[in-house]
Amino acid sequence: MGCGWACAEAVIALHAVNAAGAAFVPLDPGYPEHRLRHIIDDAGVGRVLDELPAVDELPAIGPLEPPALDAEAYVLYTSGSTGLPKGVPISHRGLAEYLAFAAGAYLEAGEAPVVPLFSSLSFDLTITSLFLPLLHGGTLIAHPEDGAAAVHAVVRDGRATFLKATPSHLELLSRLDGAANLPLRTVVVGGEAFGTELARRLQRLWPAARIFNEYGPTEAVVGCMVHRFDADRDTDADVPIGAPAPGVRLAVLDEHGRLVPRGVAGELHISRPGMATGYHNRPELTAERFVARPELEPGVFYRSGDLVRFCDPTTLTYLGRLDEQLKVGGVRLEPAEVEAALLSHPRVDQAAVRLWHPTVPDGTAGARCPRCGLGPEVPGVSFDADGTCSMCRDYDAVREQAQQYFRTVEDLLAIRDRARARRRGRHDVLHLLSGGKDSTYALYRLVELGFDVYAFTLDNGFISEQAKDNIRRVVADLGVEHTFATTDAMNEIFRDSLERYANVCNGCYKTIYTLSVNEADRLGIPVIVTGLSRGQFFETRLTPGQFALDRFDPDAIDNAVLEARKVYHRTADAVSRLLDVSRFDTDDIFERVEFVDFYRYVDVELAELLAYLDTRAPWIRPTDTGRSTNCLINAAGIAVHKQERGFHNYAIPYSWDVRVGHKQRDEALEELDDPLDEGEVQRLLDTVGYQPRAREILTAWYRSREVPAVDIDPDELRDHVAARVPAHGVPAAFVRVAQLPLSPNGKLDVAALPAPTRRHRDASGGYLPPSGPLEGTICSLWAEVLGIDRVGAVDDFFDLGGTSLDALEMIVLLSETYELTIPEERAFTRRTPRDLAGDIEALLVAAIEAMDDDAVAKALEGEPR
Repeated sequence: MGCGWACAEAVIALHAVNAAGAAFVPLDPGYPEHRLRHIIDDAGVGRVLDELPAVDELPAIGPLEPPALDAEAYVLYTSGSTGLPKGVPISHRGLAEYLAFAAGAYLEAGEAPVVPLFSSLSFDLTITSLFLPLLHGGTLIAHPEDGAAAVHAVVRDGRATFLKATPSHLELLSRLDGAANLPLRTVVVGGEAFGTELARRLQRLWPAARIFNEYGPTEAVVGCMVHRFDADRDTDADVPIGAPAPGVRLAVLDEHGRLVPRGVAGELHISRPGMATGYHNRPELTAERFVARPELEPGVFYRSGDLVRFCDPTTLTYLGRLDEQLKVGGVRLEPAEVEAALLSHPRVDQAAVRLWHPTVPDGTAGARCPRCGLGPEVPGVSFDADGTCSMCRDYDAVREQAQQYFRTVEDLLAIRDRARARRRGRHDVLHLLSGGKDSTYALYRLVELGFDVYAFTLDNGFISEQAKDNIRRVVADLGVEHTFATTDAMNEIFRDSLERYANVCNGCYKTIYTLSVNEADRLGIPVIVTGLSRGQFFETRLTPGQFALDRFDPDAIDNAVLEARKVYHRTADAVSRLLDVSRFDTDDIFERVEFVDFYRYVDVELAELLAYLDTRAPWIRPTDTGRSTNCLINAAGIAVHKQERGFHNYAIPYSWDVRVGHKQRDEALEELDDPLDEGEVQRLLDTVGYQPRAREILTAWYRSREVPAVDIDPDELRDHVAARVPAHGVPAAFVRVAQLPLSPNGKLDVAALPAPTRRHRDASGGYLPPSGPLEGTICSLWAEVLGIDRVGAVDDFFDLGGTSLDALEMIVLLSETYELTIPEERAFTRRTPRDLAGDIEALLVAAIEAMDDDAVAKALEGEPR
């Protein structure tokens, strides 16, 4: 049947085929023709239906006899290690056994479920939705949309009481407006590991629903084990896969075929009535995977290749794959199949495909930059023969110009006078007081300098009690007005920040800035003072390229920062969804309230700052939190960033603090050396509902046949692979290597494969190719900065994942390419290559009289000069 997605015609056809005593083979129309042709030929398909025939086209048939139980009901094709998919025949007995189990496990007495069918029929997870509701007086709703659109359709329809889906589907569905309104009574999860954090979120979303984790390879008929989620009992990272279905026999064996003791990991072997007895036309693979274990029990067991262990006498947990088989989006993938597709390319002679994720390299103190302390785990940083990092070398070239960006105390006093003239209340400035050493020192100095200060603290629910005591003592000592601001949305904001940035700080900062602007505007305060260190300026707002001799302009930088702030406050995220951001809809607010960074005007070393606080303020270093923060949850943010990004999220700003003279190298490294209590970190993550994950990218490494070797256009490789494997098997990154690395035993050394530097864009992203050399150059440079393979002419820089710092780097590189001074704020006001190209073209025309003919020609051709 060629309607691979869940259209009503496909449902009718599949049931009709079964009723006629034949077997169906689902053909996903999204598969490449090469794969479809192999499946049709291998299965010996008698007729391909891509639409229902008219009644008068069908031959007359007599009364139908029920099919024999051991006759084939369907054949599903799964990824194969030879480069071609392998067929898994399932009998009517196996289908009946599974559906009887599913009805008993998932349906309540007399229940007539309403079940959406919304994923590919070639994926055995859909068997439940395809048959169960119609066997029990329920309703089957076919959603023919593809991918994410189908998930949206389920929510829009709003009738589902029973849902069978992968964790990836549910992750998307749970974030859609209206999802909570679904009248779900049962949620069955399958296809991939089911994280406990997601399960808890689903339980909060649908408190009346029962949530089941179903496990089962295609060979064992959809699902052969089940576990009902229990939020009180299930506390590990993943929900258990549970206990066997009725009639299912399980064995957990070591590599020698012996039963393992409880708590020891082993390979899961499965036997059930009606399961597959082998692979279609694959006798060698059948003999390998379907084995007799007479020493255990009579009959044949299927070797699943899954690593499991008993967490109690009856409950199993899933630990991963024994072989190299991968799971991408909940669907099994044999890397060899993708490798075979790559090797069929005429310019490729070696290939390896794996899921890549960042790891923290082993590093010692001696491997760190001797000047700033930056380590080799920070991506994009290189080291010279003396061990000096590239960030220090870049800063050396612009150090003198960069110092001109910083101002003096006299300039700060001038801001005080202007603020006093503009204020609409009794305060000159609103000061962001975290209770830490930097913001406390800034507060004391502001009062000394004659500012009328209103102190503002965000109580995000995790500020340490000793830090709060510091705040109370300090504001009382100074006699300044102070408020603790709060919001009930912080847990969701923290979760969103962890998902987007692998830290809690980004979400917290945006919350502080949003709430403080609202408060300052309400009170008529024209200036907000931050305690960001000079190192934080360079990490979040500046790049050494901005300080180049021929383009340094502090006013231009300030204009760019202002434009970046507008984009920042208007970017959709949890803060914009949960807090009042209406003031940022127009530019007026940025004229009424400006931000001033205290440490741009006051230069003080850490030792001097601490000595001042020791003698002048009742500030005591907290002992109930780490040295680098007053916020308890930041320990969780640091742990997540280390796991998902591979390095400490304060490493870069602290290294900048050293370069600009705020800290000594040893001081910075000491502050980074906060011990993390794993139990406390997990408790904090459970509180906000986040489970750390590896940042996995399906990556292909290849060796080129050509001499000399050159990179092959990733679009060419992607198109070649996409014509031969399903969409989920197309790598997200391609990396050329001189040779695939091997371990001493001659196998692929996966750990030695280089990290991908560019991810490859989803073809569904609405790509519009650039028009002309100028747009082409901009698109290429954006792709380089953003780490993606291609950028379209009307793509929005920030929608592609660009940050403010990325945008500034991009403008500097374009300025160097065309030997122009392109204002930094254009990065934020001209957000597509087409718009930016129009500005650059105007600048080129304006400069044309100062250029010779050759330079003009090269510039208009989009070539660097």
